[in-house]
Amino acid sequence: MSHATAEYVMARAAARLGLLLLVPVAGLAAALRGPRGALTAAGALALTVVWFAAGALPLHWAARRKPAMVGAVALGGSGARLLGLGLAAVALDPVPAVDTPVLAITVAGATVLLLGYEAYVALSHPEFWSLELDRKETA
Repeated sequence: MSHATAEYVMARAAARLGLLLLVPVAGLAAALRGPRGALTAAGALALTVVWFAAGALPLHWAARRKPAMVGAVALGGSGARLLGLGLAAVALDPVPAVDTPVLAITVAGATVLLLGYEAYVALSHPEFWSLELDRKETA
């Protein structure tokens, strides 16, 4: 790994997993719910991946500004991410082209898989485990 920040690595991991899941998820939805289900599943997966990748921006900001804020920003970001995905699902419910059950199942499943993959990526990079603070040691 070069000079990539932890946030960049996590966003890239979310995008990579989303691309790997796209064909199987859309294929399964197509087999079970037809073309409308496949398009809904692909869109829901893309929406979820974008939300996860976008979550790296406030974390990057917090890590550069004040590293002690990273935990609070991560917790708030997770809540905002879940709220945003829920609101998007509610907003898309009346759209006739959207298969609502596929949307809900895909968003929920992708969220669980992405959270698990984020944990795996974080645990496989020991350099992410601690923060380097620019403080001088005092006697």
